[in-house]
Amino acid sequence: MNTIKQLTIKNDRNQPIKSISHQDIYSLHDLLEQLNSWQNALNLLNYFLVINKDP
Repeated sequence: MNTIKQLTIKNDRNQPIKSISHQDIYSLHDLLEQLNSWQNALNLLNYFLVINKDP
């Protein structure tokens, strides 16, 4: 009979690595969306700061 063996991934110190929950993945996804939403505004701000170097 076939048995299912649980796979435990360990780091270099032989400690088990924490599993990643769906909530962690969704939280990371939301954070990345928030950071990406700032991209256009920051590029525009950088553009004006580079052009207006002279006081």
